[in-house]
Amino acid sequence: MTISGAIFDLDGTLIDSMGIYDEVGGACLEWLGLNENSELKKLFFTKTTIELSHVFREKYGINKTESEIVDGINDVLFDFYANKIKKKEGILEFLELLKSKNVKMALLTASDRKVVFPCLKRNGLLEYFYEFVFCSEYNTSKHEGDIFLFTMNLLGSRKEETIVFEDALYAIRSARKIGLKTCGIEDEWCSKDKNKIVEYSDFYGKNWAEIKGIFDGFRWET
Repeated sequence: MTISGAIFDLDGTLIDSMGIYDEVGGACLEWLGLNENSELKKLFFTKTTIELSHVFREKYGINKTESEIVDGINDVLFDFYANKIKKKEGILEFLELLKSKNVKMALLTASDRKVVFPCLKRNGLLEYFYEFVFCSEYNTSKHEGDIFLFTMNLLGSRKEETIVFEDALYAIRSARKIGLKTCGIEDEWCSKDKNKIVEYSDFYGKNWAEIKGIFDGFRWET
């Protein structure tokens, strides 16, 4: 098997962060003067901060600029990412495996640059990644396959040699649709989509130790 490029999601994939979005969503809604409800809080799981700002301005009439809303959300997020969120167990060992096989790795995330780098550095993940792509900086999301192709091109890998590691169904679908290999990682916040995630994933594991076991068994070609 030949893999020359790997694209990793951050939240729910490399780090155990999805659980904080319920708390973060509540804090942000309070700051915006909106009543807390489950449907609004769900938006924080799948949308970039720029997309959230559009929703709050256009649908809920929040009288703040886009940048004010984005900065406000990131201020709430920063403490969690910089000081509290931990890496998923077993991820370092898996990244070491890919590194030993000379696989170039990229991070593709809906989270913003401001909160991502402190979290990666504190958790010892930063050094493994060759490229960093932030959806909000390209005014797109992982609902669109183009951002995966863009990231792949930064790595210099070909479709048939590129694999995407994700926990979210919508992102796995997007990557699979454009011809990339996919590996799903189980996360409790995506449990309702598990059957579909398994269906759209070339590989799937409950945790990184299990995924490493799968990849350890490959006959690697360089």
